[in-house]
Amino acid sequence: MILFTLKEHQSGPSEFIEMKINLKDDYEAQIAVLNCNDTVLIAESTSENNLVLELATRYWLSCGMYYPEYSKIDPNLLKVTCPKIVLLKKDDPSVDLFSQIGHVVFDEKEFREETFQMVYFPTLFGETND
Repeated sequence: MILFTLKEHQSGPSEFIEMKINLKDDYEAQIAVLNCNDTVLIAESTSENNLVLELATRYWLSCGMYYPEYSKIDPNLLKVTCPKIVLLKKDDPSVDLFSQIGHVVFDEKEFREETFQMVYFPTLFGETND
């Protein structure tokens, strides 16, 4: 997983931080101490999607899912309203379903750029197409 966040400085502008989160470490402690309003957690593999959604729900984070399979994602986590970016292939049969719960992109470079932008503008990505 990768975590993007802003670190506030008393003496000047905020600093953008990108952290690689190792699942062998105490990742929950690392996440819990952050200012969650400015934090995005993204999956780097399909196996991390449910964990990323669970952590985003628990800590009020924005999140990015990496080529998720709709049938393998916990439906209760999908229902939670939080800003989500979803990386899919253009021919994925779940594009419409994921479009209802988040912002869908089709390119890894765009996925990274969009999740990066959620640090600064999370509300732009929190709207769903109801």
